[in-house]
Amino acid sequence: MRFGVLGPLVILDDDGVRPVPVARHRSLLAALLLQAGRAIPLDELAEVVWDGDPPPGARATLRNYMKLLRRSVGPRAAARLITRAPGYLVEAGDDELDLRQFTGLVATGRDAARAGDWPAARERLGAALDLWRGPAFADVTARSIQQGEAAHLHEQRLQALEWRIEADLRLGRHDELVGELQRLTGQEPLRERFAEQLMLALYRAGRQADALAAYRTVRATLDAELAVEPGPALQTLHRRILDADPALAAPAVAADRPAQLPLDLRGFAARDGELAVLDDLLATAAGRPTAVVITAVSGTAGVGKTVLAVHWAHRVAGRFPDGQLYVNLRGFDRDDARVEPAEALRGFLEAMAVPPARIPAGLAERAALYRSTLAGRRMLVLLDNARDEDQVRPLLPGSSACVVLVTSRNQLPGLIAAEGAHPMLLDVLDPAGCRRLLAERIGTARLGADPAAVDAIVDRCARLPLALAVVAARAVTYPAFPLRELADELGALDTFGVRAVFDASYRALPAPAARMFRLLGLHPGPHLSAGAAAGLAGLPAAETRAVLAELVRANLIAEYRPGRYAFHDLLRAYAAELAGTDSAADRAAATRRVLDHYLHTAHRAALLLRPHRDPIELAPPAPGVEPERPADRDAALAWFTAEEPVLLGAVSWAAATGFDGYVWRLAWAGSEYFERKGRWQEHLAVHHAARDAAERAGEPVGLAHAYRGLGLVNARLNRYDEANAYLELALAQSREIGDRPGQARTHNNLGWVLEVQGRYREAIEHATRAYELYRELGHDAGQANALNNIGWYHALDEDFAAAVQRCEQALAVHTAIGDRNGQAATLDSIGYAQHRLGEHGRAIASYRRAVDLFAEEGSRYMAATTLINLGDAYAAAGDGPAADTSWRRALAELTELGHPDAAKVRAKLTGR
Repeated sequence: MRFGVLGPLVILDDDGVRPVPVARHRSLLAALLLQAGRAIPLDELAEVVWDGDPPPGARATLRNYMKLLRRSVGPRAAARLITRAPGYLVEAGDDELDLRQFTGLVATGRDAARAGDWPAARERLGAALDLWRGPAFADVTARSIQQGEAAHLHEQRLQALEWRIEADLRLGRHDELVGELQRLTGQEPLRERFAEQLMLALYRAGRQADALAAYRTVRATLDAELAVEPGPALQTLHRRILDADPALAAPAVAADRPAQLPLDLRGFAARDGELAVLDDLLATAAGRPTAVVITAVSGTAGVGKTVLAVHWAHRVAGRFPDGQLYVNLRGFDRDDARVEPAEALRGFLEAMAVPPARIPAGLAERAALYRSTLAGRRMLVLLDNARDEDQVRPLLPGSSACVVLVTSRNQLPGLIAAEGAHPMLLDVLDPAGCRRLLAERIGTARLGADPAAVDAIVDRCARLPLALAVVAARAVTYPAFPLRELADELGALDTFGVRAVFDASYRALPAPAARMFRLLGLHPGPHLSAGAAAGLAGLPAAETRAVLAELVRANLIAEYRPGRYAFHDLLRAYAAELAGTDSAADRAAATRRVLDHYLHTAHRAALLLRPHRDPIELAPPAPGVEPERPADRDAALAWFTAEEPVLLGAVSWAAATGFDGYVWRLAWAGSEYFERKGRWQEHLAVHHAARDAAERAGEPVGLAHAYRGLGLVNARLNRYDEANAYLELALAQSREIGDRPGQARTHNNLGWVLEVQGRYREAIEHATRAYELYRELGHDAGQANALNNIGWYHALDEDFAAAVQRCEQALAVHTAIGDRNGQAATLDSIGYAQHRLGEHGRAIASYRRAVDLFAEEGSRYMAATTLINLGDAYAAAGDGPAADTSWRRALAELTELGHPDAAKVRAKLTGR
C-alpha cells in the first residue's frame, strides 16, 4: 500500500491508483493521514471537514462518509481505515506514507550535511524531494489543512531544496544548478537563499557578470516589494564576487584517490641533504596562495633526479590525503615522443575519475577542468623529465593545498621567475655518497675488501648515480667477480662516466641479450610488453622472458610492472645508437615483426569491441610473431588501454620508417577504442597520418578508410562542413575502386552526420542507398543497421508509421544474426515512434526490452538514454511512480558516468 499527500491525494495498491473523487471524502482522509496511527475523535474530524462550522448531525454524516470512502478505495485500502474510539484512524507504516518518508529522509539528509558528508546529504535530500508530485494536499479543500499543514510542508520542501542545492554546490555541480535556480528565484523572488545560491553557481560557472546581474534583480525586487535592502549574506557574497575572492572557487569534483607514483627504489642512499631541503620546502608551503612548485634540475643526465623525486614523494605521500599524480613527460626523447601537456592532463583527469566524455578536447579547457578538479584537494603532483616551462605550466594546479615537484635537465628559469618555483640544483654525488650507494646495493664487506678498486669505480663512473647503479647491478649478478676486475674493465675503455659503464655492461651481455637490447632501441616506447618484445626479436615467449630478465638484472631496462618494460632515457638513446650497427635488413625485419604484433592484436581486439564490424584484410604475421589474443570485450578494452601510448607511437614510427601500409591499418584498428573513450584529438591525428601514408603508399582502400575516419571524427567535433567534405571524398574513392561495402558504410556515415544537423530527408536518402547496396551484397548486419537508420530518420521527421515499419524489419534481421546491440538500438527507435503515435503500452514494452539488452551488453550510456525515454513513456501513460523510477535509474547511471545529460534528467524529476 502507498498513501500520498505530497501532491494530489492518492492511494496505490497492487491494482493501481484508487481515486477519491468526493472533496469532503478527501478532506476526511487527509485529516486521518496527517496523524496516521492515531484515533482522531469525530468532533475533531468534523472541524476539519466543514472548515470549523460542522452542521447538525455531523457525526452521522461522517460515518456515512467513511462508509462511502471505504467503498471507493477498494478492499485493501478500506481495511486500513479503522473504526476505533473515539473516532477513526488510518493504519499506514512509515514506508507507506510519503509524508513520513519525506520527513525521515530530510532529517537524515540534514544530519549528513551537518557532518560534511555531502554525497550522502545530496542522495537523501534528493530522494526526499523526488517524493513530491505537486503542492502538498493539492486537491484537498479543507481550509485548516491548506493554511496549516500544506503551508508548513511547502516551507519544509523549500528548506530541503536549499540544503540539497548546498550539497550540489559542495560537490561541484554548479553548471547543472543554474537553470534550476533561475526557475526557483522566479517562483520565490523574496527567498534570499535561492538568490545567493544562484549567484554562487553563476560565478563558479564563469559567469561573473550574470552573477552580479542576479544580485541587482533580487535587490530591486526586495526594494519594490518590502522596501528593504538584501540581507548580510547576499551583500557579503556580492562584495566577494566583485573582489573575485579565490575562496569562492568551486570545490573538488568527487574523485577517486589516485596513487600514481612509480615504485620506490629499495636501498636508496646518499641524498640526505637534498631530502632535508625538500622537507624544509614542504614545511614552509602552508599559507601560499597558489601551488608550491619545486624544481630539481641539473645539467647532467643520470644524476638521479627521478630517483630522488620518487623516493621523497613516497616519504611524504601520507601528508597528501587526496593522492599523488605522476607523469613522465619524456622531455628529452625525440620530439614526436614527448608527452604533450594536453595528453598529460587527460591522464590526470582520468586518474581522478573524470569520465572521458567530460574531458574537453582543447588544452585550455582541460587545464581549467584540471584546476577545478584539484581545487580544495591536498595532492602531490610529480612532473618528471620536463623539457621546458611550456610543457609544465598547463599542469600546475591553482590550489595552495597542492605541491608540485618538477624534474628536468634544464633549470627552467621561467618557472622560478613567474611561478615562484624553488630551484634545487642536483649535483653528482660526493665520494662518500658514492660509497654509501654502492654499499647499500652490494654490501660493505665486499667494498671493504678492496677500497682502491671502489675508488677507481667511483672515479670512472664520474660519481653519477645511474652509472654506479649499473655497475652495482653487474657486481650483484656476478658475486664471484672481484671489484678490481670491474674497475680494470672500466679503466680499459676509451669512454668515461655513463658511457663507459654502459659499454662495459653491454659488452658483458650474452649474445641473445645484447641483440634484444639493440632491438629495444628501435621501439618507439614509452614501454612495451613481453609479447611485443618477443615479436621484435622473433623469439618464443619463454626465451624472450629469460632474455628480458637478463637485461633487468643488468639494470639496463626496468620491469616497472609485471610483464611490462621501460628504459631510462639515456639507456634508450644508447640502445638506439647500438641498433644502428645492425644491418638495415635486420632492422627492417624487426620493425615489421613488432608492427605485425601490434596490428594483428589490435585487429582482433577491435572486432571483439564491435563483433559485427567488417574486418580489413591483413597479410599473415611475419614468421616468429605470435600476436596476443584477448579473450573477450573486457580483455580487448584493457589491452587497448594499456597499449594506447605505444600504438600512437607505433603509428608515427611506421610512417617514419616507410611502413605506410601499417599506418592506416593501425588507425582503422584503433578507431573503435578511440571512439569509445572520446579520444577525439588522438583519433584525428592518427587518421591524418593514415591519409598521408595511404597517399604515399598508393593504397586507395586505405585512403578511403582514412577519409571516412576523418569525416566521422570531425563530426564528433561538430565540424560538419569538414565532416561532409571528407565523407564525400571517401564515397568518391570507394566508387573509384569499386568498393561497394565501403560505399554503403560511407552512405550510412553521411546519413548520421546529416541527422545531427537536422537534415532528416537527406539522411533518409543516404541510409536508403546504404540499404540497397548492402542488400545487393547480401550483407545482413549492414542491411539491419541501414534499416534502423532509415526508420529513425523517419521518426525524427515525424513519419512514425514508416519508422515502425522499417525498424521492425531491422529488428528481425538483428535478431536473426544475434546482434544484441543492434536489437537494443532498434527497439529504442521503435519505442520512440510508438510513443509519438500514442501507443504508450507498446512503447514501454519496446523500451524495457532495449534497456535489458543494452545492460547485458555493457552499453551503460545507451541503457541510460533509453531509461529516460522509458520514463517519458510511463509519464505519458499516466504512471508517475514508474516514470520517476526510470528517471532515477537513468540519473544514477549518468551521474556515475559524469555525463552532462544528468542535468536534464534531474530537471525532469524536480519539475514533477
